[in-house]
Amino acid sequence: MPPSDPIPEPNQPSSFEEALTEVIVSWYANSEPVEGRWEIATPLADAPNWVVDVEKTYSDDEPEYDPELID
Repeated sequence: MPPSDPIPEPNQPSSFEEALTEVIVSWYANSEPVEGRWEIATPLADAPNWVVDVEKTYSDDEPEYDPELID
């Protein structure tokens, strides 16, 4: 590993997608609002700001439960 690579912490997600998945699933499981448009402003003038849109979708497979009951 090159010296510039961060040293991963134990139990730290290995990718951005994995970390984002953990956050969304955790919040959804706790009935917290997940869907929406999230604007993230960084405190540094040279760093970019970010916009994240989260939208709920369902697979085409027929679920064994009624997903509307979970909502």
